[in-house]
Amino acid sequence: MSDDFVSTSRADRAKKYLLGKDGWIFLDHDSNRVIDQITGRHLLDQQGVDAWRKLILDRDQYVASIGAQHLMFVAPNKELVYSEQLPDWVEIAEQRPIHQIMAALGPKRAKKIIYPLDSIRAANDQALTYPKTDTHWSGFGAYIGYDAFCAGLSNSGIEPLRIDSSRVSFEEVPYIGDLGVKFEPPVSALTLAARIEGANGRLAFDNRIPNRGRIRVFVNKDTTLPRCVMFGDSFGGNLLPFLKESFSILVYVYGKSFDRELIEAYQPDVVLSQFVERFLIEPPVDTPSFTYASVIRTKLKLLSKDDLVFVTEQAANIETAVFPLRAIYQSLLCAHSGRAIPPDLVAALKDRHPDNSEAQHMVSVELSRLGERLDEARVYAERAVKTEPWSARARHQLALTLMRLEQSNQAEAQLRKAIELDRTVEWWNYQLAQILFRQQKYGPCTEALHEYIARRPDSSDAWQLLGRCHEALSNIEDAAEAFVRASDARPEWTWPLLKLANLRVRSKTDPEQGLVATDRLLEMVFQARERAEIYMLRSQLHEVNGQKDKAIEAAMRSNELVPDWEWAKTTLMRLNAQRKRRQIV
Repeated sequence: MSDDFVSTSRADRAKKYLLGKDGWIFLDHDSNRVIDQITGRHLLDQQGVDAWRKLILDRDQYVASIGAQHLMFVAPNKELVYSEQLPDWVEIAEQRPIHQIMAALGPKRAKKIIYPLDSIRAANDQALTYPKTDTHWSGFGAYIGYDAFCAGLSNSGIEPLRIDSSRVSFEEVPYIGDLGVKFEPPVSALTLAARIEGANGRLAFDNRIPNRGRIRVFVNKDTTLPRCVMFGDSFGGNLLPFLKESFSILVYVYGKSFDRELIEAYQPDVVLSQFVERFLIEPPVDTPSFTYASVIRTKLKLLSKDDLVFVTEQAANIETAVFPLRAIYQSLLCAHSGRAIPPDLVAALKDRHPDNSEAQHMVSVELSRLGERLDEARVYAERAVKTEPWSARARHQLALTLMRLEQSNQAEAQLRKAIELDRTVEWWNYQLAQILFRQQKYGPCTEALHEYIARRPDSSDAWQLLGRCHEALSNIEDAAEAFVRASDARPEWTWPLLKLANLRVRSKTDPEQGLVATDRLLEMVFQARERAEIYMLRSQLHEVNGQKDKAIEAAMRSNELVPDWEWAKTTLMRLNAQRKRRQIV
């Protein structure tokens, strides 16, 4: 380490690090305020304490109801493991969020929380448990944490197969880490990488989703070992090389919230909640219907092309015993690529995932795609909404289905709720306007369109629909302006020009503007029938303008283009008759 890194200043908040003694780097100015946490300046409020107590007890009760053991593991902050390397002004408080949570639980439940701070600090005399340039523990530190976990599991009545220390070796390797990378140029320090001799666990599934939503499944040659489903963060990822040796199946989910469908699909003996200590400042939220399928759906777009190919092939070939949620994952990949979901997957979604909102949503979308099964599509859309009433996407799908079923009032209600839940999807306001227009609610329709156009002033579709609303409300000039704006936004689109010309005919106002519109139309339209219709519009506009001869000329052009068109004939005859009468007079 360079001598430049000996300052203990906290002045540069943008860097998010604190320089300690002897080249040690610590996290600082982070969103969790770790330095303020360990010094007692940033604690849980009573609401946070109560939330943690309820969460842990609820998880205990739920996991027990499925015949498994729930363990909570807290990986200690590096700042506490190597507190002697912190600047002298940092004084460690006796009361931190971990202590608040334990006190709220009471001594009996609190002692079941695995918090290996003391054992890891004691191990510092043996080897490096955390590197200088990273917030995460080293391979050796993770092994000490793993050993503490095994002890906690044993205390809960499940005797794990522990990795004998003789099978584990550690190698010093240079490592930049998440703190070293904050420097320019990046700095590195040694860490300890673990090696396990004769490993029996192997990675069998990896969806490669970055961070939250990543799922990895490990299988062990020894199928008699217990099964574990683990929810955790990046510290948990460092435990995986060891944990996979102690379970017949180990499912690691990167995320704080429980996914009950996933848990129950694996029928585990152990459910592990793992947190790094600094994350305790924000209690996670569990809902019985939550599924990581919705997280994965939104993050598939982050995968590279090669990763998408890999996960698609993997999902097609993985055994359901290894990944019971295979049908959902394959369906998500189909939807992501724009492909129809095959009937066998649709059937699997119906049969195996009746309480999964994402599955119900995909079934509804697929049935809607078929067209003739809209009533069934509505049933599944309603199930998705019932499962997750806060899901804007689920309500939007229900609204679209109701709209296609011509149940406009109900469609409007669902779409308004979807917009209320998620105002970031701009085009939902346009869809709402379409529903309102079908119901002839022209005033509310214009309001929805104005809100949409404020964010999308280049939308020709919105401008033309606004023009039709104003026309229905007899706001002639507002309608004309909207049709002009629609045409300006998409000059090659003939529809707004036709609407403008017809508006001027029907309202008998500003025929010159209508004639300009037909001039542009004639430059764009080349089929005989369409040109004949435009000339008939010109005839009517000239007539409104009092230009009878030009009206006759335009009608003649229309009749020449389509000689058998009755309206053009009769119009021409009427105009000629009127001219004769004028000549007689």
